[in-house]
Amino acid sequence: EKGLAQKVQKNILPKRLSFKGVEVGTFYRPSDKIGGDFFDAWETEGNLHFLIGDVSGHSTSSALIMAVCKGMLQSLGYSMKNPVEIVGTANRMLCDILTDSGMFLSLVYGIYERERGTLNIVSAGHNPVYLINGGGVDSVGSTGSVLGWDPEDSWEIVSLPFEEGASLVLYTDGLSEARDPMGEEFGEERLKALFDGKATAEGLIGRIFG
Repeated sequence: EKGLAQKVQKNILPKRLSFKGVEVGTFYRPSDKIGGDFFDAWETEGNLHFLIGDVSGHSTSSALIMAVCKGMLQSLGYSMKNPVEIVGTANRMLCDILTDSGMFLSLVYGIYERERGTLNIVSAGHNPVYLINGGGVDSVGSTGSVLGWDPEDSWEIVSLPFEEGASLVLYTDGLSEARDPMGEEFGEERLKALFDGKATAEGLIGRIFG
């Protein structure tokens, strides 16, 4: 059972993300052999969809439910254009599964509208999203509860300009909470101090995990 969960988790994450005009860098290092973290991105009619999520727990069940959640969100993303509607529909479909398992899903779902140069972001109880534009850093916190608690929950959308040269940083739990050998937590402020708008996507990942 554990071996199956590991195989599902390994095969369901994208091997490489590549989109015209957008540089993408990804880094995945699970703290456990199996868990519920996932991410993905895809394009539909000039809109770039991206998501990152975390099913609570570090177990076989988390990994298998993650596969269900990811597939469902991607399917909805190909048929719907509003991230609020996508997240709300996913929540209604997932509530029974997540409630019965005693789990929940934190999630960021965003859509980059290429023609308008706009980011539309919904955050369901997830870690902050950081938008680096020049020397400034904007953060988007949670705009609603996690998925799986109440089928009637709703979320707000945050829309921000996404200009040429800007960067977007998304991550799951474990990064800011990581501790050094002395027990000091990495923290959000230390993370934000690494953002200067000059590093490439891979370069920024190297700064964070180097």
